[in-house]
Amino acid sequence: RKHAMTETQYILHPGDYRLQETAAPADEPVSVDEIKAHLRISGSSEDGALAALIAAARLVCETHAGKCFVTREISLFLDRWPVASRAAWWDGVQQGVAVEVMPPLKLPLAPVAAVEGLYLHPAVGAAVEIATDTYHVDVLGGRIAFRDTPPAPLRPLNGIEIRFSAGYGNAAAVPPVFKQAIKQVVAHLYTYRGDVSEQAVTRSGAAALLAPYREVTLL
Repeated sequence: RKHAMTETQYILHPGDYRLQETAAPADEPVSVDEIKAHLRISGSSEDGALAALIAAARLVCETHAGKCFVTREISLFLDRWPVASRAAWWDGVQQGVAVEVMPPLKLPLAPVAAVEGLYLHPAVGAAVEIATDTYHVDVLGGRIAFRDTPPAPLRPLNGIEIRFSAGYGNAAAVPPVFKQAIKQVVAHLYTYRGDVSEQAVTRSGAAALLAPYREVTLL
């Protein structure tokens, strides 16, 4: 029986990349007034503190689920391209010439709205854009695939930049399940002031709400 030696896609794991947001979301998915109604708080003396808790809760829920809730522009930096696989058929005797092919690169946040461009950063000077006709973008799957061997980075650290936007739209378009997860994390952080946000995701029950939306991979 013949087996292909190629990978379907390359999943980035923490430590493989750095993310940088161009700007914070224009609006949070949950407003201060919604949180006050959820917590049954009257008055405005704690509005500033609640706004900070909403931002923290949104960020930790996004990280836990691997999602962007409100659409925004993001830059992903890599030191190098994923390790290439050898594209060939093997049945005890190699069939044809083995060639090096980089598997499609899976972006670490979803849903991807658009990929604005891929860039190489030199040690000095402006970034150089990679020609768009050398790669293919799968927006639905959040993947990028090169048609041939990708160009080598021009510096050893953070030499590759992928600029893309991700999210469900504006604050009103964020699915209700994510808004509920944020509310539960905020409520937990408000009640248990000593807990960190990562603990709050599990202890508040938000992790159970987010679980169906996480992409689980085998290392």
